[in-house]
Amino acid sequence: MIEESEKIINQYIQLRNELAKNIILFSRKITAFAMLEELTELQGLFCYSCEELLHANDDKLLDTSKLILRKTKEYVADIAEYGINDCSITNFQNIIDQFMSLRTDKKSSDQIAEDAAKHISSLLLNTEILFNNKLAPLAETSVNG
Repeated sequence: MIEESEKIINQYIQLRNELAKNIILFSRKITAFAMLEELTELQGLFCYSCEELLHANDDKLLDTSKLILRKTKEYVADIAEYGINDCSITNFQNIIDQFMSLRTDKKSSDQIAEDAAKHISSLLLNTEILFNNKLAPLAETSVNG
């Protein structure tokens, strides 16, 4: 169970970093397109630093990636010369979908690990109670007797 949880966490971190990199890549290309085409409504919309995205929570990261993808699709015919095409858009969408799925798996794995830790803690407490109530008096009796 621990190995599976670690595997999910490692995949989650790797995919999350990949999502942040794609956001940066797409946002820079869209911003360049907006500036050269004088689309003022897009020019300041996607000003993210890599550091900001890496520290953003998952919901913010997903919202940002979906917004960028939606805007990219609006201008797909015009933005191709900036290195964004149907293939790169599909790849970005796949990363978003994988991240959403893995995020669900991670939450489930985290809950299983938390439940297991609670169960182990309960077992240790019960063992201590059993020892103190049943075995400790027996040990004292045999030592004194």
